[in-house]
Amino acid sequence: MESRYVFPTHLAYQFLKDRESQVVKANIVYGDGECALCGQRVSEGYGVGDIVSGAFTNWDRFAPWSRILCRPCAVAFKAEELRHHSFWISARDGVKFFAKQETARYLFDPPEPPFVFCVTVSHKKHMLFRTKVNYSRKSFYVQFEEQTVLFDTEALKKPFEVLQEMYLSGVDRAAIQTGEYKPKSKVQVEKLLAWDTQIERLRGRPELNLLLYALGGVLSGGKVEKEE
Repeated sequence: MESRYVFPTHLAYQFLKDRESQVVKANIVYGDGECALCGQRVSEGYGVGDIVSGAFTNWDRFAPWSRILCRPCAVAFKAEELRHHSFWISARDGVKFFAKQETARYLFDPPEPPFVFCVTVSHKKHMLFRTKVNYSRKSFYVQFEEQTVLFDTEALKKPFEVLQEMYLSGVDRAAIQTGEYKPKSKVQVEKLLAWDTQIERLRGRPELNLLLYALGGVLSGGKVEKEE
């Protein structure tokens, strides 16, 4: 029977636990309580203060009455590679870190479930604990920095193809986001209108922001864009 992971850190832990002593430089604490992050009952784990920096700002994600983190949550939270890179983690296919240029490839061909999918822009934010575990390859959640985006591969395939055409024709991302184009001819006006009718429903939605980021493998004119 397929394992069901309620919290994403527990899925990640199966691939991180062999490195636990390298990732977490703190002593295990004991006591009966609830993990401050996932809510699981724990008898051993790590102190919240030993894992979470004082500079961390999203304390609303942690239960204020608990001062202990279970081992999966603590290890996944401390794993720096899960902040510095975009990645997916699949119970069946393992862990894959990928560059900006590969984002579109994996969005439209995700791993086998159960899996989590995170895309970073800043290369420094904690994403894993914000996202959800997915059990479908057709419609799944992507953690895009602090936004949790529901990504429907079939519904977004054609809009992404249109965005590629627009981008390679010289339309910049800012214009696509606002719909404020600067056509130079009647032919271009007609082309822009035809394109825009296919993407306007996405304007103002997080799916469009994610798709525009995924365009990063190419620049206007077909030049390859460097990884940020």
